[in-house]
Amino acid sequence: MRLLIACASTLFLVLVGCNTLVGVATLMAFSANPIYIKAYEAGATKDDLLAIQQPHRVTPIHGAASTCFDYTLRSKGKKRTLYVAFTVTEKVSAYGFSTCASAFSERYLSASELLP
Repeated sequence: MRLLIACASTLFLVLVGCNTLVGVATLMAFSANPIYIKAYEAGATKDDLLAIQQPHRVTPIHGAASTCFDYTLRSKGKKRTLYVAFTVTEKVSAYGFSTCASAFSERYLSASELLP
């Protein structure tokens, strides 16, 4: 019984560790991207991001009162998606290495967060 618990615990730690390593690798590869830097900046707006690059997908939210942008970032031969969500006042409210659709379905992003 102890062996089973030890094996299960070890497997859990390995899986959690793998996700952590993937997250660190993603940040190291893409954190210098101008879109990521701007999304991270306090007070960034939709126009700030559009001045850098057009998103490859725009998702309207709240009947088009606010929006979420999907970008494809590239660095050193790697690609990664990044979503940037905006409030109804067009300020960045959330961002992450996923798509808008995935962020909503995985509950990393909720429509109520996009209100001013």
